[in-house]
Amino acid sequence: MHYSIYFFVCKEEMNVTRKKENRDGNKKYKEGENKKGGIT
Repeated sequence: MHYSIYFFVCKEEMNVTRKKENRDGNKKYKEGENKKGGIT
């Protein structure tokens, strides 16, 4: 019981960090496009 709760919390934290990484990656991609003169 205790183990499954711990596992669930870890999984949720992993999802949150993955979403954050995706957001950061998108930001970097957009910045790169700006430098190339693609998206303004």
